[in-house]
Amino acid sequence: MQDTDSLDWSRWGKWWADDAFIQFGNTPKIEGKESIQKYMEPQLGILELMYHEATRISFDVPLGLIYQTTIITYKVKGDLQGRSIQVPGLAVIHKQVGENVLKGFEVYIDREPVAAVVKEVLEGRGAE
Repeated sequence: MQDTDSLDWSRWGKWWADDAFIQFGNTPKIEGKESIQKYMEPQLGILELMYHEATRISFDVPLGLIYQTTIITYKVKGDLQGRSIQVPGLAVIHKQVGENVLKGFEVYIDREPVAAVVKEVLEGRGAE
């Protein structure tokens, strides 16, 4: 998770298959490594910090799935209050045994607490 938490796609991107997908809850699936990069780079760019603390990991080896619950801590760039936003999340990681890259990543998380701080910062209210 260190590469993910680096907020640097060049470190994180190497872990994705070219035909991988990512999906956040019921939002449309983003397919292909290049499309994932185009989506993720701006998302990562608004953050000052992202830190994952895995709380549980379970493996379904025959299906090539990893279930992971996590507490994610975020800080938003430009938030002069320096708030740490902690959000619980669940990820379903699609990765076959022996493979070095992800085929898919399903994320179930309430992104609203982070979005609210981003909105405040963009409107100039988070800088109080």
